[in-house]
Amino acid sequence: MAPPEAPSASQRQVESLGRHVRRDLADALRGERRAYGFTMVVWGTGAILLGSRGSPGIAGVAAYLGGIVVAMAIVLLVDAGGPRAALPTSRGSHPVISAIHLIAPAGGTAAGVACGLAVPGVVGCYFVAGLVACLVFQVGLAIELVLGDRMSD
Repeated sequence: MAPPEAPSASQRQVESLGRHVRRDLADALRGERRAYGFTMVVWGTGAILLGSRGSPGIAGVAAYLGGIVVAMAIVLLVDAGGPRAALPTSRGSHPVISAIHLIAPAGGTAAGVACGLAVPGVVGCYFVAGLVACLVFQVGLAIELVLGDRMSD
């Protein structure tokens, strides 16, 4: 039996390029896995409210962004333990299933829209919607990470 032939230079280059692209794609996905879910919540909640309540105007947009900033400040302060504390380091990698985001965006959007629509006035509606959508998304994201870790065990 003849020994297997070594791959040609062009085959090695294609294989190497394929591995390189896959590694870079994995790096990009690791960096974006949380951001894409957050983007879905922010855009989805805003779009639904826009269709239900109409244009928020400058004050409504500022209130919406303000609600999101307040929510992120709450999450960061709770997570770190105070304004001067350092953020805890990441626990590392999580299974792929935890990055698909089945729970967090839907829950954040639904809660943000429901709470926002319950508040009278455009400015209050958008502030509460941004705040609740962001808080629920962050908590939902933590739940997805826990569930993903448990599913992979």
